[in-house]
Amino acid sequence: MHLPRYQDSLKKMKEAGYEVIRYARKSKGEKDDMKRICLLNLMVEKLKTRSLADRVFVSPNLSAGDPFNKRDEKKREELMSHIIANGDTQGKERICHFC
Repeated sequence: MHLPRYQDSLKKMKEAGYEVIRYARKSKGEKDDMKRICLLNLMVEKLKTRSLADRVFVSPNLSAGDPFNKRDEKKREELMSHIIANGDTQGKERICHFC
């Protein structure tokens, strides 16, 4: 019920020239990297389809209480190479060619 109204407002913003940018994160935990990649890719896909995101940035392994400016300082390049996001929170934007 709320989703169509939400998407309509996002479409109007996009028509006005705004870009929709979203953020996803996975908390630190026991999950193996393949599970983490799958879960983050599902989150990114939902943000693109339901929230009409033009770009999505991710933090693959952090605590919610971590300061935003400190997130993703420790790089996980191998992990990030399998996630269909535009980059991480430190401005390391990339284009995904295997989506």
